[in-house]
Amino acid sequence: MKTIIRLGILLVILSVSGCEKKAVWEPNPGFVAQVVIHALLTDEPGRQEITIAQTIIRPGDVPAPLTGAIVYLSDEDTVYTLVNDSTQPGTYVANLTLEPGTTYTLIVSLNTAVYSARATLTDGMAFDPPVFAFNGSDSLYYLERMGAPFDPDFPAMYRITADWSNVTGYLNQPASACRAEFYTFSLPTLDVGQLLPPSAQKTGVPPGSLINVERYALDAAHAEYYRQVLLETAWSGGLFAVDPANVPTNFTGGAKGYFGLCGLTRLSLAL
Repeated sequence: MKTIIRLGILLVILSVSGCEKKAVWEPNPGFVAQVVIHALLTDEPGRQEITIAQTIIRPGDVPAPLTGAIVYLSDEDTVYTLVNDSTQPGTYVANLTLEPGTTYTLIVSLNTAVYSARATLTDGMAFDPPVFAFNGSDSLYYLERMGAPFDPDFPAMYRITADWSNVTGYLNQPASACRAEFYTFSLPTLDVGQLLPPSAQKTGVPPGSLINVERYALDAAHAEYYRQVLLETAWSGGLFAVDPANVPTNFTGGAKGYFGLCGLTRLSLAL
């Protein structure tokens, strides 16, 4: 029996490695550009922004920003207007203070179309710092863990930035070469693709780096949106990849993207 099992595993490995071939991207001749609205707002007072752009036809293309939209955000009592940032076409901004537990409606009017979505601001919460492991072979730290991958009660997205521009040995390098950014998620579901993702090159950071972490609290629907994005991107391509599918949206009117309201908490440390 053990021999049969081992042979079966070997056949799987050989079949996977033997089927590799160069992929050629063929643009869809019937492609029609669609509107994509990215709107992630937080309870942190100050600048809030959304971006409006078009879908792209091939990987590596830069989405074309969409200007001329009229953008409103409202709760039960107040209507706020977001205006196009003249320095960033397609980005609409306003200085706002949003309240946790409050439901807001986002309305985007563009040409003859109207898109809308509703979301409730999720409370932020404190969290444990990330865990980095030191690699003696290259004297760099590697992100090992940030939060729990499975959290049915308090899902979250973590944005981690590392900056070593002030570390000895890197002072003369461009600031852009001394920075790394990571995203991790705590989701209310567990997927095989999440536990066994495709191999990816890891980025190491030197001792003395400044680490900043932002935790974005997610509600269940927002967490499911990011789960679907991950299934189509970072978790795609492994042995257990799922069939391609459309990522969900909470916008009406045919727009892509998502309107999410997140409680934001921060933490900083030095390695």
